[in-house]
Amino acid sequence: MFPLTHSLTAQKLIENPGARAILGSVFPDLANVIGLHRDETHEMGLDFYRFCHNHYQEHLDFARGVISHGANPQGLDFYADQSFAGQNQGYCFQRGSIIVDQVVKTCGIPKQMGLWKAHNFIEMTYDVITAERYPYLLQDFQEALADKDAIEDCSMILGKYFQIDRGKIKAAFLKMPEFFCLNEVTPLHLAEKYALQLQKRHGIYQADPPAMAEVLAEARDLVEDEFMPFMDGVYERLCQLMAQFPK
Repeated sequence: MFPLTHSLTAQKLIENPGARAILGSVFPDLANVIGLHRDETHEMGLDFYRFCHNHYQEHLDFARGVISHGANPQGLDFYADQSFAGQNQGYCFQRGSIIVDQVVKTCGIPKQMGLWKAHNFIEMTYDVITAERYPYLLQDFQEALADKDAIEDCSMILGKYFQIDRGKIKAAFLKMPEFFCLNEVTPLHLAEKYALQLQKRHGIYQADPPAMAEVLAEARDLVEDEFMPFMDGVYERLCQLMAQFPK
């Protein structure tokens, strides 16, 4: 999922959530920016929780935010990306398969990238719905990114855990507004940010944001009625998961 949907999940799961919980809930998607593999950050939850429990107990809300995001243990992205409803694909891949052709055409990408990028369109659509239904999340996210102490602390802990430069991690948090739509969350703004990601990550400059926005509108028609059933069902499972990782 994209940042606002992850933030929503963490805030529902974690008692008295603050900046650290929000930052933890989005950190796994910054892997590429800091030179890590996606699987490293999406499967770090258990070990990182133990690391924080042993050395930084006052930051367990940050570790729990990471767990809420990941794939192993089975956080939100397990159900979004890896397995949902007994299938070997996550929910966003299942729904994204319907719009692959449109995504390939409007993003100007090779066909082999189509399904992965189409699943991102479903994720972006969930952020549109999340922003509309829970508008307070935008301010909460902005406040988290403006919390210098929280970003310093989280970057320091991650730097020690991964044995990498904390400055690189801090920069990744602060650059989030450049690559993710965290203000005025509309299909067009999301498409423009995604086109920038395609340029930076893949060297693809053929994306057509207005046409991509039309595909996002089509994606919304596919999933809007499923938003609450999916989120409520995952939330119920994540409540059971988080009970294994007390603060």
